[in-house]
Amino acid sequence: MSRYIWITGLQLLTVYSDPQVAGGEPVLIGTLGTRVTDLLDRIDAGDSIEDVAKDFSVEPSSLELLVELRDALTAPTQPAVQEAS
Repeated sequence: MSRYIWITGLQLLTVYSDPQVAGGEPVLIGTLGTRVTDLLDRIDAGDSIEDVAKDFSVEPSSLELLVELRDALTAPTQPAVQEAS
């Protein structure tokens, strides 16, 4: 089963997951099957967003949005209600 994830705002980012593409791992549309984890790993290793964008023919704003989304999804959550002291 194929899945698309569209993240919209001022930009559009499309992530695609299909068992027949990249072993089912999410890929960024427009990168010829480049896994999202490969893009993020390069940025995490210290490569600039501009360099990664150039290497994979992706808009830098798409990678910035991808990093922001990853950071938001992995950020520690705060309790909705604080305990009374």
